Amino acid sequence: MLVLGNDEVYQLSDSAEYTEEDLLANAMYLFIVLVFITSVVAVISFGIREYTISLKKIGSSATDKKVLAAGWSPVEEEEEAEEEEEGVKEEAEEEFAPILEISEDSNTKKDIEQFRPTGTGLIQERTIDGYDQIIDTSLYKQEGYGSSDQEISSEERIEVMISSNISGGTFDEILEQDYTRSLKEVTKKKYTISEMQKIFEQNNRITLYYQRAQRYGTPIILSEVLKYTNKIPKYEFANAWEADKMISEIRSKMMNNLQLEAFDKNMIVLQLISIGSSNEVLDNENYYLLSFNELIENIIDTGAIIDILNELEGIIRTNLIEMILIYCWSHWNFKVNNKRLQQAIHERYQRWKFENYIISNHHIIFRILCNFKIGLSSIKFKNDRNLIKEYEFRLQLLFRECIKTSYCNEFMIFIPMLAQAVDISINQNIKYFFYDLLKIIITVHDKCCMKEYLQESKNTNLKALLQHGIWYKHDANLQKKVREIYQYLIEIFDTDNSVINNLSNWFKEIDGGKKFVASSAKLNSDPYNHLLQAPTPGSWTVH
Repeated sequence: MLVLGNDEVYQLSDSAEYTEEDLLANAMYLFIVLVFITSVVAVISFGIREYTISLKKIGSSATDKKVLAAGWSPVEEEEEAEEEEEGVKEEAEEEFAPILEISEDSNTKKDIEQFRPTGTGLIQERTIDGYDQIIDTSLYKQEGYGSSDQEISSEERIEVMISSNISGGTFDEILEQDYTRSLKEVTKKKYTISEMQKIFEQNNRITLYYQRAQRYGTPIILSEVLKYTNKIPKYEFANAWEADKMISEIRSKMMNNLQLEAFDKNMIVLQLISIGSSNEVLDNENYYLLSFNELIENIIDTGAIIDILNELEGIIRTNLIEMILIYCWSHWNFKVNNKRLQQAIHERYQRWKFENYIISNHHIIFRILCNFKIGLSSIKFKNDRNLIKEYEFRLQLLFRECIKTSYCNEFMIFIPMLAQAVDISINQNIKYFFYDLLKIIITVHDKCCMKEYLQESKNTNLKALLQHGIWYKHDANLQKKVREIYQYLIEIFDTDNSVINNLSNWFKEIDGGKKFVASSAKLNSDPYNHLLQAPTPGSWTVH
């Protein structure tokens, strides 16, 4: 149909025309869009694939054969977590007495019941039969006694049983299982990143023995106190040279603590704990290496342990404290403990073809414990005072047991150390604790060798220690404790005029406590003062 007024040719030219070039351009645009969409989909798919693979790798690490070979599995971990939860619930259900705080001028404080060699005191029963050693003693009923932040409080007698029973089979089975296999078959623990994180952040599941003793006076098994709260697998060495080399490197790094980052410090201490890990007291041969002895003495006697513990967190810190306590008891009690355990250590050194293992003398361990007691009061446990109280309690328990098993005349070495410990202690409760140890020393040896010691008028360390404690400006409870020691000595040796005269003269010289006397006598006043100095290789007993 034609429209009026328009030319037919015009109408035909106005219609759309498509050329071959237009078709090619449209096809090109479509191709570019498809390529772009394909690229985006490929990138997204690749990202999803990599993320899925990484998740699978993390998930499969729990069942990795290398990890399982080291004795760990996700099932065991879940079971342990459930057991820990149940343990926490059980502890939460127990009711403990509140912390008892008594002012210095309180007249309601009860003095601590002391020991006697016979009757109801010191050692009522001590049997060594097989693996069991039972010792009855008294302990601190209230946790304030001897702690760094609580006032002196009373106590009741509880039973302490020291047991060296071997768990997990007979002694021969343990040797067969742990020590007769080839060193090539020893599997070293391999930690995943998640396991390492748990080690640094895991909350401590520590049984608070001091609360149980305070509330119920329940029996305390020393073998339970002297063990790791959180077990870390022991590092196995092929020979003594390898062990000495690694321990010496750790000691060097720990003594240069300020040059290390926080993570490095934790890793070094974790390595030390794995070397010192033990299932039973006396069962770690590394304790008796020269390098290990030097390490413990250096970090304790120089005070480096204070900075180290203040910078550690979680179970790394608590395990280090526990390792030091186990080390001290292992050396102190080595000679009087089970002969078969001694034989086990000897056989392990024979396998190393290195038989000169070292047993530290009692005076070295006593010095370490004194310094550790003073240092532990300076540790900051960040809003968890229960931990510091618990480890002070364990240290005090170990301290007292060591003194009660000391040999005759060893007190002549211990008293100068106590005098110096009292001299440098500022806290009155710490001073009180050392005077309490002094009375235990006297009660242990009053029937054997103390009389001859008191007959000598030149025993300036004991004299200065007693005169210092009676000073009228000291805490009333501290004065009372020292006067008790005076009175006890007078009652025990009332028939010996030389002893009574010496004690009387000591008391008169200070005008009944009005004159101040330093607790630590001048150096070289006693022939044993050289033992207070830094350790030397000659101070050890080599076997």
